[in-house]
Order: sequence, then structure tokens, then C-alpha cells
Amino acid sequence: MTSHQLGFAGVVEPPLRLDVTLEPGLHTVWGEPAAGTERLILLASGALAPRRGKVTLAGASPHRSPSSRRTIASLWPVESLLPGSSVEQSLALALELREAKQTPREVLEPARLVHWLARRCEHLDDHERRGIALALALSHSAPRLVALFEPLSRVAGLSRQWVLDRICELAAAGAIVLVTSASRSDARALGGGQLALQRGRLSPNPTLFWTPERVTFYVEVDLPREVTSRLLTDPRIHDAQVQGGGLWATGATREEVSLAVLGALRDTGAKARLMQERDMGGTR
Repeated sequence: MTSHQLGFAGVVEPPLRLDVTLEPGLHTVWGEPAAGTERLILLASGALAPRRGKVTLAGASPHRSPSSRRTIASLWPVESLLPGSSVEQSLALALELREAKQTPREVLEPARLVHWLARRCEHLDDHERRGIALALALSHSAPRLVALFEPLSRVAGLSRQWVLDRICELAAAGAIVLVTSASRSDARALGGGQLALQRGRLSPNPTLFWTPERVTFYVEVDLPREVTSRLLTDPRIHDAQVQGGGLWATGATREEVSLAVLGALRDTGAKARLMQERDMGGTR
């Protein structure tokens, strides 16, 4: 196993029976909690040890290795904030344990939750605690693994689009991003590699729940023709066209289009001024 893989080897943790290796990138698992999605995230993030088998991240056990857990950003089914009279104090302790240089304000500012810093932890409900935990997870600067249970559901205070964008950014940066959803529409919105969890096993069979995606980005760039020519050679891009001082790029998922555009910018030496998703009438 390479240092950039998450492995489940002979894992038995009812109802789960897993023999699978996940590479860097976004992996969306569709399934109900009863099928094992809760335990999948707890196992991956090191919160739970399997009854049999091994879970490894970069060759280490997340459950046994504190240093490994510091490289993991997670959102659990139920979140309890670390001790502190306020959200700010609780986040400060979490960041200290993660050995992160960020401040609580820097965690909540991108999520537009700075006004929650002074709130008392005991006054938060379950959805608000999950919202803060998700903002903390998505603030991780260089995670090896991002393991999120239902990041688009039962989460208060966060913009759905910001969560989707941040998940794609972390996957594009090289993290293994494992997300679960019981909702077919949420699973489609999350995109990425598509897995179904049925009878305790992961199946790479998206036809069980997936409908075709069509995602289009508009990119303002200083070398639109060169970048477009490069994109048209990338199998992840369905179509690319020059328009004015920019270009349109269409593909199956946000992650695939984003990665293709970033690769084309790197290969051509072009600089992008703007990259924004546009609704071009595709099926979602």
C-alpha cells in the first residue's frame, strides 16, 4: 500500500465487511446508516476499531496513532465539542490538539460563522454542533483523509455551496475525501467516484442510484485558446469552447472539471482570473 491510500483489509464490523483501498480524490458513498455508513466514517477516522481486520492510512492505524489522526478531518454522526465555555475556547483546544496554526476566527470566517465564536457550547443544538465540526474539518490545511458523515444534512449555519466547493478543493489538493449520503440528490451533488453501500459491502456500481451529471465552468484566463486546446485532449472534459477572454469547460463532475482545468493551466503556464460554475441546463 502506498502512503496515499486508505485501506480496509478484511474488516468485519457488523454490518460492514470491507476489503477495499481508496486512492486520493473524492469518493461518495450512497447508503443508509443502517447499511453501515456511520460505522464506515468512524472506522476511517479512527474513532472505532474493527472487530476483525485492519484499517490503515499511510500504513498506520488511525485508531492507534495520534499522529495519523492529526492528518484526518472528520465529521461524525453525532458531534460533541471539546470542553470550553464558548465556541471560541472549544475550537482553540481542538486546533491545539491538531497542532494547527489557525485561530478559531480563521476557522469560522470562511464559513461565515464568526458570530458564533462567543456562543456558549451548552446552548448549541445537535445540528449547530455538527455545523461547527464541519467548518473545523474543512479548515484543515493539509489533510491526508477527509471523512464526512452526511455533510449536506443535519448541519446548521453553513452554505451548501461553500461545503461542496471546499470538499472539491480538498480532493483536488490530493486528500482522500470519503463522504456519505443517504440522499440520492445529495450524493449526485457531491459527485466524485460513486459507490453504493449495500449489505455491508461497497460496490462501484453507480447505476444503482446515479443519474448523468453535466457540470460547466466558465474560466477567465490569459491564454484561452491554448488552455482550451489542452482541455480538449483530456478525457474528463466533454466539451470546451473559447468565449471572449475566457472559455467554457464541461464534464461529469465538479472534481473532474476542476482537476482538468488546473492541469491545463499548469501545462500551458496560463493564469486564471476567475473560475465559476455555470448552469448550462445539464441534468443534475
